Amino acid sequence: MPESPLNIIVSGVGGQGTVLAGKLLAQCALASGACVRSAETIGMAQRGGSVLGHVRIASPGCPPPASPLVPAGEAQLLIGFEPAEALRAYGLCAPGALVVCATAPLLPPTASLQRTSYDGRAQLAALAEEEAAGRIAALVLVDNAAVLATLGFNRALNVVLLGTALATLEASGHACPAIRYDAMRATLATSLAPQYLDPNLQALEIGYTLPCR
Repeated sequence: MPESPLNIIVSGVGGQGTVLAGKLLAQCALASGACVRSAETIGMAQRGGSVLGHVRIASPGCPPPASPLVPAGEAQLLIGFEPAEALRAYGLCAPGALVVCATAPLLPPTASLQRTSYDGRAQLAALAEEEAAGRIAALVLVDNAAVLATLGFNRALNVVLLGTALATLEASGHACPAIRYDAMRATLATSLAPQYLDPNLQALEIGYTLPCR
């Protein structure tokens, strides 16, 4: 049987760098010779709305994915930039998927207008329950507020999470040759403006070397 593609979902809020994260994954895989299909559904992203990126990577010699959109229940990796958005996208995940999720919440505009509370804890707890039940193979939580404070560059959450996602794939035994750490470093070098390269390379390394919790 032909090898199935690696299906990745990137979910977050407009302004967090989710679209760029999906593009970096796609560019990295293309540079490695893989066949890639990708798409974004961004809606009102520029106003703080939900952003959903789809990246499907087929190994060299394997048939390309038929569609750029990941079918529901077939994503092997979810990269969540925000707890509620990660939980919202979780329905696209296959049983035994890997989930990398930033823990700091972003208050939605509707919650702010209605003066309702939201701290992301219930969403993270729901994902933890899925892991405990065996429906998530590994849930890796990233304290993005602390990581970005240490980094001193608050625009690199996307690259931090990419580094953690690559490490999680490797640790789970599902590493994708097309998007390994060294290949992603090379992609950053050719994709980012020179003034942003060094902090993003550092962000990738920090994300890649983070502990799993």
